[in-house]
Amino acid sequence: MTKKINFYSPKIEKLEAILRRSTPYHPGRAKAESWLSISKAGVKGERSLDYPLSFLDGNEYTIYNGTRLSSGKYYFQIDSLLTHTKYNIILEVKNLAGKLIFDTAHCQLIQQFDDGREVIHKDPIHQVDHQHFQLRRWLEQHKFSNDIPIYSFVVLTNDSAQIEPRDNEKLLTKKVLQFLTPCYH
Repeated sequence: MTKKINFYSPKIEKLEAILRRSTPYHPGRAKAESWLSISKAGVKGERSLDYPLSFLDGNEYTIYNGTRLSSGKYYFQIDSLLTHTKYNIILEVKNLAGKLIFDTAHCQLIQQFDDGREVIHKDPIHQVDHQHFQLRRWLEQHKFSNDIPIYSFVVLTNDSAQIEPRDNEKLLTKKVLQFLTPCYH
């Protein structure tokens, strides 16, 4: 059994509190409901990794879910951090559906739906690379060995996600993983 440490989401708790206290016609309610829905979908995506990660040897790995660390003046958050004596792995989990167009030249992810809608997100590859930088700096500040490598990946957990590179397909192949529900025949 892998050791796993989960941290709660203060963002979800705050949004739920706002919604409990606001009237149904408050002008900001729709935005709070949207943020809550997106946040809960993110947590669902992160939890969907629990099963495949449960096969890791618990004597060798510790998994920290929802890790929030201080980099001095600011904080940074890591969806899943797997620690091992020989390396660390950062997993930035995205539970997004539709066609996902990675535009690394413009640091964005374009999510297209069948009905023609598009949503522009920050580039998760850039995000996980920045988390990598911040974790390395945090480890140095806390006198951990600088010899332990850190690997970082974007993990897509939604079965209906279709990955499409706009540019730099080699980078996507190296940094983006897709965890799909197993298909048994």
